[in-house]
Amino acid sequence: MHKDYFTPGELADLCGISKSLLLHYDRQGILKPTRTDSKGFRFYAASQYYILENIIALRKLDISLPDIKRFLSYKSTEQLNQLYSEKLKDCREKIAQYQNYEQQLLANMKSLTTTEGVTVNQIMLQELPLIHYLAECEINLSQPVKERIRTIAGFLRPYLQKDYMHRFFYGRYIDSRAFFSSKGFDSYHFILLDFLKEKTGTPEKKGLYVTVYCNSDHFRVPPEIITALKRFIKTNRLTICGPAYMLPVGSSHYETTDWRQRISRICIQVNYTNR
Repeated sequence: MHKDYFTPGELADLCGISKSLLLHYDRQGILKPTRTDSKGFRFYAASQYYILENIIALRKLDISLPDIKRFLSYKSTEQLNQLYSEKLKDCREKIAQYQNYEQQLLANMKSLTTTEGVTVNQIMLQELPLIHYLAECEINLSQPVKERIRTIAGFLRPYLQKDYMHRFFYGRYIDSRAFFSSKGFDSYHFILLDFLKEKTGTPEKKGLYVTVYCNSDHFRVPPEIITALKRFIKTNRLTICGPAYMLPVGSSHYETTDWRQRISRICIQVNYTNR
């Protein structure tokens, strides 16, 4: 009787899988032995080798065991084509998802190296593309920290749920009068910017900005930087015509303990007073 039959171990060895996996297929009702001898030993028909090879091939395509079981119950090219089509759709969705992961990882890695070559505490007058932001919410510093975080979390939630979150980064802007006030500021606007904004082919409008890179901890600006900015604006006869933007450049204090890597860029749009 054993001439045209394989033991579970023999068949598993022929197909390069473990005996336990073959027995698992048996328990799942996918490929069951066709013969049992008087001693209770079970055997697979030689022709079941081809069925097992098909099962292994489908599993290599990550087709589920329930789907394989259904196919083996009603073998047809139409059903097999449907299996392939469904798996192809699933693969394409996963490829798109992993491409998003790739872009997120690349963006995160790039953000960790953006401080290379940056000179801190050097105030510059630059013509830059006008700063635009996608959305904003006002944060009142008189509120408890818990309430401020609740406000920011509610503001960010719709964007965090999007697959293209890697396109965004955070910043804030403060009314210039409050920014330069000796009393400090009691509120700011939390903003979301898009650094992968599609170009329309139209030259981007530019503005004149006083900028400085400085070491900051969670967007707090050293008083000496504010004093130096005041002096620079006055000396160069500039008029402030916009808020003070504070945009993170390096890692935040949540990502590193090295204060030299925690850098923010302060940008204030200005005009020449005598023009």
